[in-house]
Amino acid sequence: MSASKADDAALYPCRIDDPFLLSLHPTVRRALAWVFVTLLASMYYLLPATVLVSLALATCGHVISAAAIGLVLLGGSLLPLHERPYTRRLCQVYYELFRLRHNLTQERIRRLVEDCVERGERYILGMHPHGVVPLQVLLWVAFADQYLRTAEHGTVYGFGGMASVICYLPGLRTLMGWWTGMPATYSNLKRNLTSGSGATFTRAKHPGRNLYMLPGGVAEIFTAQPARHVAVWKPRRGLCRLALETGARLTPMYVFGGNDFYFQSLTSDSWLARTSRSFGCSVTLFWGRWWWLPTVPLTPPHGCTIAIAEPLPSRRAAAADVEAAEWGAAEAALSERCEALRARAAEGEAASASTAAASSALREWGEALTATQEEQRGEEERHGEAAGSSLEGASSAVATFCTDVLHAAEAVPPEEAREARPERSEEKLRALCLTTEQERALEASAVASAASGAAGAATPQRRRAAGGDGEAGIENVPLPSASENSSVSRLPTASRSIRAKARALAAIPGASPLRQLSNLS
Repeated sequence: MSASKADDAALYPCRIDDPFLLSLHPTVRRALAWVFVTLLASMYYLLPATVLVSLALATCGHVISAAAIGLVLLGGSLLPLHERPYTRRLCQVYYELFRLRHNLTQERIRRLVEDCVERGERYILGMHPHGVVPLQVLLWVAFADQYLRTAEHGTVYGFGGMASVICYLPGLRTLMGWWTGMPATYSNLKRNLTSGSGATFTRAKHPGRNLYMLPGGVAEIFTAQPARHVAVWKPRRGLCRLALETGARLTPMYVFGGNDFYFQSLTSDSWLARTSRSFGCSVTLFWGRWWWLPTVPLTPPHGCTIAIAEPLPSRRAAAADVEAAEWGAAEAALSERCEALRARAAEGEAASASTAAASSALREWGEALTATQEEQRGEEERHGEAAGSSLEGASSAVATFCTDVLHAAEAVPPEEAREARPERSEEKLRALCLTTEQERALEASAVASAASGAAGAATPQRRRAAGGDGEAGIENVPLPSASENSSVSRLPTASRSIRAKARALAAIPGASPLRQLSNLS
């Protein structure tokens, strides 16, 4: 057996939760239950007996007494009906006496209450069997008030439909009014199903209340015998029409043990049973535990069990199911769309992450490239500074070398200068320091110097003025041999030629070492 079937087959005992009843001793509660149920059943004998006594008094001439009894009965039958919710809780005293159980799980109770309050569902609960005296009504009002509720929604107790004759019986009329009973006319039932309200049904978002009835009626009374289970339903079409017109859902119920309270003398085949159905009230003799105290009921050997079936579908429920199916399909499509959008969003996030990673990589590459460029720029600057330092050193060295050469050319004979510093000859200096344009300028200056030297060779005084200290230095040098006489005689002329070349070179752009050389000379 599956878990759901096992839950449906399980029975749950009803337990008292009213603080007042719990404060009483169990023996006291049981005694009160016996007294109340006996008094309730006694009304079915007392009321007809009271009517017969008043008629007998009127026949015997006691008109005033008969009229007084009649007025009391009339006043009791005209009292207004008022709902008294606390009286339903007092009926929990019958739980222990009749060992009441039910088959509703907490999940079914919650679903039924939520459907009533949230969705506006209404139920027509038809209970079988009727029984000779419907004591199961006492059990039902306590059970519905206690169990057909949730903490957030309250109770969905509803109202009851009773035979019209009950509304004119003093005592019974008042009790049924306390338990929200009303005449079972079609207009009453329809109005309360669609727009009624009650003292314990105020949390519903939709109008209307649930209906509780004994649809078997008088016909089912005459089928009631202990250990016999008969339900009369076939000719009861009014509730079906009411369910179709109001959209309420028919819910079958059966109380096992409902026929086990009393025996009766008549059956459904008797003429009195047919007459009772014609007048809408039952006329029969019944008894329970003792014949001499007939109103004390029997206790069912297996206790009483309220079995509630699943509600039958209705037009409103079918429309709601179609609407729910459409909403379900729409929600499924919307869920699929949301999943697709979520997948696209995930792809976009992945693409964004990839783009961010690429951007980060490019940024890092750009930073590395910038650092490399900065490093190369710094390296180039360092190389430029080193090259500039080297160039300045070389220029200084060239200037120093040229100065040394000029001074040596004036003080040392050419042969000795060549032998001591053959690498610093005029040709090598020219090759190292001068460009082609500078060489041409030097050659032109040398030609001009040679011409001026030839003119000054005839005048020794001009030569001494032009030579200065250089000629005095040369005169102190030992005279060369005859083979070197021509070279020695040309030394002052070469010195003046070098000075002239240096001055001419100083005027040429880009010859800064020689410009320094001319300044020194």
